[in-house]
Amino acid sequence: MPSIEEAEPGDSGLGSPISGDEVAEVVKKLLGPGPVNVTAIEDYLAALDLPSLGLIQNKTLSAPITQKELDTVIGQLKSNKSPGSDGFPNEWYKTFRKELSPVLLESLNWTLSRAEIPPSWREAVISVLPKEGKNVEYCESYRPISILNVDYKIFTSIISRRMEYYLLDLIHEDQTGFIKGRQTHDSIRRTLHILDQTKKQGLNAALISLDAEKAFDRVNWTFLYKVLERLGFNNQFIRCLRSLYDEPRARVKINGHLTNSFQLHRGTRQGCCLSPSLFAIFIEPLAQAIREDNGIKGISFANTEHKIALFADDVITYLQNPDITLPKVMSALTEFGQLSGYSLNITKTQVLAINYSPSKFIRKNYGLKWDAKKLKYLGVFVSQDLDELLSLNFDNLTENIQKDLSAWSRLLLDFTARMEIVRMNLLPRFLYLFMSLPIRISSAQFHTWDRLISRFIWSGTRPRIKFKILQINRDQGGLGLPNLREYYYASQMRFMVCWCSPEMETGWKQIELRQGGAQPQTRLGGKIVTDKNGNGIVEGTLLIWKEVVDRYRLADVTGLLMWPSCNSDFRPGELDSSFLGWKDRGLVALCQFVEGNTFKTFEQLKRDYNLENRDLFKYFQVRHFYNTKIKKGVPPEGSAVVNIFTKAYTHLPCKIVSKLYKGLQKLNGNNTLNIKSKWERELGVIITEDDWLSMCVTQQTSTSSKRWKEFGWKCLIRYFITPQITSRHRGEEQQCWRQCGHQNANHSHVFWSCPKLATYWDEICQTTGIILGYVIPKDPRIFLLGLMSEKVFQKEDQYLFKVLSIASKKAITRSWLKKLPPQLNHWRDVVEEIHSMEKLTYLLRMKGHSYNKRWSKWLTYKSKEA
Repeated sequence: MPSIEEAEPGDSGLGSPISGDEVAEVVKKLLGPGPVNVTAIEDYLAALDLPSLGLIQNKTLSAPITQKELDTVIGQLKSNKSPGSDGFPNEWYKTFRKELSPVLLESLNWTLSRAEIPPSWREAVISVLPKEGKNVEYCESYRPISILNVDYKIFTSIISRRMEYYLLDLIHEDQTGFIKGRQTHDSIRRTLHILDQTKKQGLNAALISLDAEKAFDRVNWTFLYKVLERLGFNNQFIRCLRSLYDEPRARVKINGHLTNSFQLHRGTRQGCCLSPSLFAIFIEPLAQAIREDNGIKGISFANTEHKIALFADDVITYLQNPDITLPKVMSALTEFGQLSGYSLNITKTQVLAINYSPSKFIRKNYGLKWDAKKLKYLGVFVSQDLDELLSLNFDNLTENIQKDLSAWSRLLLDFTARMEIVRMNLLPRFLYLFMSLPIRISSAQFHTWDRLISRFIWSGTRPRIKFKILQINRDQGGLGLPNLREYYYASQMRFMVCWCSPEMETGWKQIELRQGGAQPQTRLGGKIVTDKNGNGIVEGTLLIWKEVVDRYRLADVTGLLMWPSCNSDFRPGELDSSFLGWKDRGLVALCQFVEGNTFKTFEQLKRDYNLENRDLFKYFQVRHFYNTKIKKGVPPEGSAVVNIFTKAYTHLPCKIVSKLYKGLQKLNGNNTLNIKSKWERELGVIITEDDWLSMCVTQQTSTSSKRWKEFGWKCLIRYFITPQITSRHRGEEQQCWRQCGHQNANHSHVFWSCPKLATYWDEICQTTGIILGYVIPKDPRIFLLGLMSEKVFQKEDQYLFKVLSIASKKAITRSWLKKLPPQLNHWRDVVEEIHSMEKLTYLLRMKGHSYNKRWSKWLTYKSKEA
């Protein structure tokens, strides 16, 4: 950390360099005590219409912690995380889980029932992390994160998991931050609908994105406890939470040095598992006060008035007639702030005015900037014109990615590292916008992005492997390079899946279902017809669905998504309105009539959906339609993509985007079977498709090292430049460099069938048999390609053979372009190189027993040779 100054120029503070202890004083001041008026807080909360927990819910929250809960949380602790002040890391709890569980469980239940915490839980080390894009020389540019003891985090994680089930009922759907099943994309899509409707209705309005000053650190504990009481949490549970904030202390860590300890008087610890849930509870009264204030007029359409949306402390208000409503919002913020500690940062608050010019009074009293043409909300730029979303967001993203790739290209990064950069850095940036913005992206744009990525991966040289092969899953011979187009499709289809789920309740969905005309989920099955006069976001989403259906040939199988009561292809549904009555019973889509590939019996449907006997004829009509029109187009296993839609009618699946992406990967037709055919042709062997997939898996499970996994993959996928490839590029025949007399040697020759390698492979085969204790056939499918047949290998020897096999090929590539072939001692050196690193890895992971078991035969062989 460089020299720190207390405040930015223009802010309160000296703006001069300060010491570590003075930084601690700044943090101490931020987390110091604030004014408390208990009576005013109680009156404020009593006036609001807030939900409340019941006796059964409270009983569940306060029930003794179970062994299952403890095991679940410990099992999900992440490795390589900083321990708290006691020095015990996550790995310690995971390794000694069996020994620690009885004592730990008793201790945690003592805290829960007695509201008494260990003294060590009061201590925390605050690590200050720089905010992105901020001047690192100022205190304001750092975010304080509390490093807490792991046993504290285990306890709060268990309590947080219990609370998350009830927050859905306690916290209005306007809040999408850190609430189970709600995401940032929900708030963004809702905001885009509001912008669209505001423009269509010609309203004078303003969207105001409020910036709270150190929101989590300014939480008044008394106010928080009173909100918990008002929401119906019982005394035992509140006492338990209060104990976690009973005279907590902290020290600030700067450049490796700890400051003196000081007491905290407010704030939720950023780093505590409970902090997000507690903050959502803390800020809910503000949102409810704005919703209940009849003087604050929001944007009304689709039978709903929209006033506010929140993602944790990111708050946006939708105001109609801002001259009247803005002062009332500011008054609500002031009242809430006086009681809770919440403070608005006016200088960072953004405004997007629509058909509105503020009065002199508004300009003078609130100090807001009214001339902005765009607004950044939850990381996405929005404007009055939704047609600008593509240029506002993706043009900027493309430019930034080009700069980043250019900078990273100058680094000495290997092939695997470059692939990881695409996966870990570029993909999340693309994916966030794909999931947030309902816009269509051209094929040309995807080609541009693919070229940028390909040029980076191959360091500007000629690609050795096709881009499409790199995008195939690892277990099928690729490297899992993200396919941006398919991630885009999957992200857009997530909203369509949510249309189909009765469980999914969110603001944007209600808008889209109430837009007028046929509901969008009824239009997913059969022929897809869009309405030019309909809701632009919905119609755009349906156009993307049509593009997916056409591209992946899904037209036949999407018949399962048809609603018999709303589809013109099913004539009885148009003529008989009683089919609509099934909607009230939850029976709407054709897929609900089918189990596997079999149409359900009428008795099953009566039991599941409470049908009546008079519905029998309608049942026969639907069954006849399915058997004659739909069934023949649906494969027995269904479709990997459409199956996710059909399951949503009964239960909304988790990880929707990932599952849709995997489904599209299965349908895109990309595979590595042509590479398999080349090996078969050159080696004169037969490789079944199952054997080929087994070989692909072998390369990805060979060792703990990504470097060796990559090497195994390169050998299998024919990555290396052979004389045959060189001759094709140069236009003249090339001899095998070992001078065996072979012209235009291919991969099979260079790695296996070259006469100069015969002795080498004989020795490898013989020595491998000695090490393992049984004969291994000299078969290129085994030694070269990695076929792990159970008929040949004992299960416990498969890991070691993978290492021996990789080492045998590495010895060959280390003798690349050399006349002399590799020798057995070269192979031994490579095995020992792998062994030394694997040993360290196993010991660091505390898996010494597995190491001894897997490497025992090599160690025995080595000792005999010595």
